[in-house]
Amino acid sequence: MKRLSLFLFCAVLLISLAASACAAGSGYTDVTGDEWYAEAVAVLREKGIMDGVGDKRFDPNAVFTRAQLATVLYRLADKPAVSGEDCFIDTEPGKWYSDAVLWASQNGVVSGYGNGLFGITDPSTQEQLAVMIWRSAGAYVLGSEYADAGGVENKASDWAFDAVRWARVDGLLTDAVAFEPTAAATRAQVADMVYRYLQLLEKFSEADAVSGATPQTEKGGKNMILKIAGGEVPVTWEENPSVEALRELMPLTIQMSMYGGFEQVGSIGQSITRNDAQTTTGPGDIVLYSGNQIVIFYGSNSWAYTRLGHVDLSQQEMSALLGKGDVSITITEAD
Repeated sequence: MKRLSLFLFCAVLLISLAASACAAGSGYTDVTGDEWYAEAVAVLREKGIMDGVGDKRFDPNAVFTRAQLATVLYRLADKPAVSGEDCFIDTEPGKWYSDAVLWASQNGVVSGYGNGLFGITDPSTQEQLAVMIWRSAGAYVLGSEYADAGGVENKASDWAFDAVRWARVDGLLTDAVAFEPTAAATRAQVADMVYRYLQLLEKFSEADAVSGATPQTEKGGKNMILKIAGGEVPVTWEENPSVEALRELMPLTIQMSMYGGFEQVGSIGQSITRNDAQTTTGPGDIVLYSGNQIVIFYGSNSWAYTRLGHVDLSQQEMSALLGKGDVSITITEAD
């Protein structure tokens, strides 16, 4: 009996020592050193970017909420000071996520679902994860030379296509597990992708060097950004004479008005060059109408327009920005 008791004691001791060794490596008892996400978890913990769930556990297979993702990206950006209030009805000031969500909203990293909702406790999908990192990086656009018929971006939603392609090309996606755009992102997937993005930032001293791609705000000449209701949004600008004419008018502030339940329209104050063609628009499209009016869509319409660009947000996000009342937009040069 004494030998059996001694054996059991030794077995428990060995298990305890093994758990301690795991904690010493990754910092968590449920993350051993041989898992594909172990290095990412350990580094992000050390840098204070991503925490565990308590009780020395990381819980790698649990889902990650949208508020948690905003917080991780805010920490990755060194938690810059913020002021003001976000525009969401399901957030509260003074909460653990408040500064992160405000920063993400003000910097065009996320705009919410529509109807004023951010979705604090909603699981982040894998394509939402890619999009939020992509926007944080500067919303780089990769051209057709990066196209791949087997690329996972072809399974993503239209609004996430460019983000997922960028994530694939720049090595942010792991081969260890399949990337399923509309499935919920696990904590392990978030840690791995954020860590790969961190490595990318460390690899290039300037963000513009990432992939050698062109940021959406840098299409010829001055950096051209769009703010809607005071918040910058990610835009892919066309390369045409009308866009160049807009550059010459910067900074340009336009009071927009809702029209038809699918668009906001505002006068430039003068006519600029145009090349109208019959066009079917969708949410996020920016066009020139009659040579002197900017139109931004949160719905769809068919008419003769000159295309200017596209706001790279989902239909829900565009409806949240434009579908509640008249807004003011500003087209200006980046600081």
